[in-house]
Amino acid sequence: MGVSVEKYWNTWSTLSPAVMEFLPAGFAICPGVYSDSAADVSSLPFGENIRLREHEKDGRYTRLTAEFHGTVLEIEYAKADAYTVLCRIRTLQNGEWGLRFMVNVALGFLHKPGNMQGTMGAYRSYRIAAAFAGEPIRVAFTDTPDEENEKMRELGYYAPEIRKENPRFAVAKFNLELTPEIRFAVCAANSEELAQAGAEQALLLDMEALKEAALADALQIEGTHGCAAEAIRDVMAWNAVYDHHNHRPFTSITRYWIDRKFGGWFVWLDDLFYHGLISLVSGDTEMARENILAALSNACPAGNFACLMSEYTEWVDRSQPPIGAFIVYKYYLYTGDTALLQRALPLFRASIAWWKKCRRTPNGLFAYGSGNLGNGHFKDTKLAAKDESSMDNSPMHDTAEYDKKTHLLDMNDIALNCLLVMEAENTAQICRALGQDGAEYDAFARELGEAVNAQLYDEEREIYANRKLDGSFASVSPTSFYPMTAGIAPENRQNKLLAHMFDEKEFFTFAPFPAISADDPAAGDDIYWRGRMWPPLNFMTHAGLRRTGHDREAYRLAKRCMEVFEPGWREENACYENVNAFTGVGKSPDADPYYGWGALIPLMWVLEHIDVDAQFGLHAAAWAEKPFILKNGRYHGKRLEYQVDEKEARLSIGGEPIFAAKNLRGRIRHIRWEGELLAFTIDPQPQAGGEILLPEGEYLAIWVNGEPAAPESRRISLPEGRQTEIRAIKK
Repeated sequence: MGVSVEKYWNTWSTLSPAVMEFLPAGFAICPGVYSDSAADVSSLPFGENIRLREHEKDGRYTRLTAEFHGTVLEIEYAKADAYTVLCRIRTLQNGEWGLRFMVNVALGFLHKPGNMQGTMGAYRSYRIAAAFAGEPIRVAFTDTPDEENEKMRELGYYAPEIRKENPRFAVAKFNLELTPEIRFAVCAANSEELAQAGAEQALLLDMEALKEAALADALQIEGTHGCAAEAIRDVMAWNAVYDHHNHRPFTSITRYWIDRKFGGWFVWLDDLFYHGLISLVSGDTEMARENILAALSNACPAGNFACLMSEYTEWVDRSQPPIGAFIVYKYYLYTGDTALLQRALPLFRASIAWWKKCRRTPNGLFAYGSGNLGNGHFKDTKLAAKDESSMDNSPMHDTAEYDKKTHLLDMNDIALNCLLVMEAENTAQICRALGQDGAEYDAFARELGEAVNAQLYDEEREIYANRKLDGSFASVSPTSFYPMTAGIAPENRQNKLLAHMFDEKEFFTFAPFPAISADDPAAGDDIYWRGRMWPPLNFMTHAGLRRTGHDREAYRLAKRCMEVFEPGWREENACYENVNAFTGVGKSPDADPYYGWGALIPLMWVLEHIDVDAQFGLHAAAWAEKPFILKNGRYHGKRLEYQVDEKEARLSIGGEPIFAAKNLRGRIRHIRWEGELLAFTIDPQPQAGGEILLPEGEYLAIWVNGEPAAPESRRISLPEGRQTEIRAIKK
């Protein structure tokens, strides 16, 4: 089953976010609604009428609102314990007389052969009981959760209820005139008496108190753009579903497509890797690991990771941009868990070998492609090769042609080549973390980086770009900045890239960055990758700015992106797949409104303040324009809290203070807290007056830039214009 007991009850169902499912027994609570004025019913599948609100990572508290023909309901779940859930359905707005609007709560077995005896369910040794605060008008007994709803659609709300023998569902029927607030509890136990007692006891609990306790442990930000924490938490939690075909949980990219378009499950490769990282930072290490494992399960016999795997179609002929080793190594840095590295390393070795064998052009660089493997849609076409880039209809590819002999586009892609540099260097890091030799991957990264600089920099436009094999350059996109992300752009070229990056006529539009330069005619198309802003491009560019030490520019980008993101989150509870680069408006036929990688934007804001990576270890901003307080972060299994403003920064891990800093600028890097050792590096300061205060206690030794300092002095003044390294050993 692959989930911890804390997650047994959760909104796992792909049918509706309003369904609460108990995985071990395949039991589900399935609310449905009937409007007499419209003679219409709904099982509340995700759509524009559903607003997803708070969702604690384990489902300890969830809330959504649903509108149906003018009536608005609020549906809340809160756990009394791992086996007991309390539900409250409240009327927020009447669209018609409450007598004529029905709420049908189906309780029963979606995925296991259990049966209902009254409102008591039985599956193997489980007994699952329901207790209601108010009596339902009627109780129907059906084989499916929707059967009673459909009968009411046909015959109205006075229709005799269905009463099947050996039913899988009991359907408690309410109208909003008698019960404008519906409250009930469901408990799973190993006897009828214990289950019934657990449900009845849960009815006595205070929903608000359960909510407060659940959310108090979640990732939180106080201060500017505080919604960033709730956004990454809620988007990952609401999109987490259980794949009953493959018996695993994963975070879907969206709830819109999963059943209708892909047959109940689908794994887009890079999305799942991104979801692993977002879940990790949100505090849900369990789902981070599950998402990464789901992505790794796309490994194919040829060595590549499949672009897409689903019930309806499998794209094994192509892959997606190689970001897996970058994400997995970052997971290791956050958790210290080597088990996932051991599982992933052989697959990354095979993947890099596949890229070299199947996607390398004679000039030593790489191009996207397809092939004849499998039976996926569009295989061995230009469209399939563009799919491999993930930027399916990008104008960068307009001039490219697909070669049926080589199965490649005749264009070396700047993103692919830079990401392969990163994939190789992170694979080398994984090798070393496991005590293996990673020299071959270091060498490959250096060799490829040199080839990128020699062949993919357009001297005339002073920017990196895709280049056709005939030597002509293509239109430019934010992927032109990926040489900074890969750490291969020389300093003089970095300055040229910054000029392009923050030019409002090119990339620093209202919602930066358009997926094609704003001065390209295709930017006005505003169709998918033709002109809209896409979060993965911004995320990778932001990572590049921080890697190359352009911290003020990174902050500027993250801040502008959050200024675009926050109104949509506050007003619509939306996390768009992409947005209009010139207006920031997300709503579009080509933009899903609650999309997984949309949460990369609020993730950038969190990582802007504190992060861990291969270059700088654990590192944090030493200052902020306005107060920023992060609570309930996670680092190596311990609780992390960080607060920073214009004058002061404080970090604690596991409840223990690590440092307090005053009047600093830049970042504090390579923060180490290992046993009695405490160490970190502070960026060069623009002026004297900054200081670091070590935690209270006695110290055997303190070194500042390698020189001994008085062990009794915990207050260390920082010099002007020089990097400062501090190491201290406590008694």
